[in-house]
Amino acid sequence: MSEQSRLPYTWWIGSRYLRLRRDDRFIGFISAISMTGIALGVAVLLTVLSVMKRIGFEHTGHVDETWVRAYASPFPTPADCIGARQFPLNIAAPETLAFMLEVLALPGAIEAVKAKPAMLVTGAEDRAIPCEFAVGCFRDMWPGAPVTVLPGVGHFIQEDAPELATALISQFVQMT
Repeated sequence: MSEQSRLPYTWWIGSRYLRLRRDDRFIGFISAISMTGIALGVAVLLTVLSVMKRIGFEHTGHVDETWVRAYASPFPTPADCIGARQFPLNIAAPETLAFMLEVLALPGAIEAVKAKPAMLVTGAEDRAIPCEFAVGCFRDMWPGAPVTVLPGVGHFIQEDAPELATALISQFVQMT
């Protein structure tokens, strides 16, 4: 029985490019690096989607190549995405809390924020910021402001209900 008959066709082709003759080892090395890169890319995508799903990304059916490209396009280099990478680190840093408390202690700061028009749109299935907590905090600052809780929607409202979120924001902007 030959090697080709024992392996599926795609595995057979892949193994041929990984196990080349001595004078073709550079091609094998490049092939191994390429396959490693693809495997790492898939692993990162699965990890990101898993984290998003964990905190409330409910509707993953529309995740396709265009969706991935759209999320990757604003950050063509690591330097371009420093803000996105730094935000989760900064939001939990003690310095951030100290700064927020310092700003809120300024005379009239809270009243100035309360004087601004506000609207809350939250997902009922949000596991990162539970709906009841978000609505409670929002109502403390803006008791009469509009609140919309979207059933079946998680933390990523812009992905789970983009048309509805856009319509609500447009309506709010027109009213203010």
